[in-house]
Amino acid sequence: MAETKKHTGWTICCALAIIIMLTAFTPLFLPAGESEPRLAGMPYTLWSGIGLCMVMVVLTAVATIVHPGGRRKVETADNEPA
Repeated sequence: MAETKKHTGWTICCALAIIIMLTAFTPLFLPAGESEPRLAGMPYTLWSGIGLCMVMVVLTAVATIVHPGGRRKVETADNEPA
């Protein structure tokens, strides 16, 4: 059951990453000739890019936790049945 949840989480993370990458360069995030609204003196394009980068970092961190191949038991000679 836990593996199914991890697989679903991994699939969701991959889908979100692809959606973010595809929309990052569309007019939704980068309107032509726009610099307003400003945030702390930074134009919209700059602070929205920083925000998208932070979202991708968090998404990557979550994806490493839910990756289905993570934290597998390593078979060693000590684990063999007697």
